[in-house]
Amino acid sequence: MKFWPGNHEAQYEVAETASNGVLVLGDSHSRSFFNHSLLGPFVDGNGEERQIYCHKVRGASMTGFGRRKSSLALRSITHRLVKKYRKYCSHTVYAFGQVDVELGLYHRWLERSDVFDPDDLFKEIIDKYIQNILSFRTKTTPIIKGINQTVLEDHTSSVDYVSHALRKNKKTKIDIQKLQKLLEIYPSYEARKSIGNDFNDLLRSKSESNGIRYFDLNSRLLDPETKNVRYSYRPAGTGHHVVDSIEMRQIYKEGLAEALA
Repeated sequence: MKFWPGNHEAQYEVAETASNGVLVLGDSHSRSFFNHSLLGPFVDGNGEERQIYCHKVRGASMTGFGRRKSSLALRSITHRLVKKYRKYCSHTVYAFGQVDVELGLYHRWLERSDVFDPDDLFKEIIDKYIQNILSFRTKTTPIIKGINQTVLEDHTSSVDYVSHALRKNKKTKIDIQKLQKLLEIYPSYEARKSIGNDFNDLLRSKSESNGIRYFDLNSRLLDPETKNVRYSYRPAGTGHHVVDSIEMRQIYKEGLAEALA
């Protein structure tokens, strides 16, 4: 029975002989966890070769992860995948949140007509997220990945992208007035970087206080001088994803290997 929607994508099927695999569940930003033949097998920080089972769900949010019913049936997907892979994996990586920070926050600001403190939202959804992770009946060790720093730097094109992404959601009604409102309330690049960093700080703190390992990739993605995502890792067109290149997949593998050490 096919229990995931069309925008669910997996790289691997279960290898019956595996026992030390790593299951990765995340949104479309998790695509770079997919291995590449040119990079060879995945080896963790202890020198142990492992299999990565990566399942990404495009548009999936941390908010949807915590709901019993959502448009992507995310809770059902993650429950079933964790159950399916529990015999073959020692760890499960949860990589959600980018959609909530870069899209969901502004949707809520528009719907409520109130530019509330992002931390109020983040505390709520992160608490539910971690509660759900801890509720899974599995012997696999959970690991939480933080979000990537935003690549949306130019203000005008960023507003265009966010408004277009919100309009694509059939449940999100973005009319001319709300589009104008978005232009007025959309924060500057520096402010949005700060919002993302605050989200990761809170996610790290909540994860570690619940005994869950946390990691993110920003130390590998940022230019040490500008503290911005390197240009070579950014898309030339629209979109809030880092470039999915062989080098990026190597960066993701190295970050995961270190988290598993």
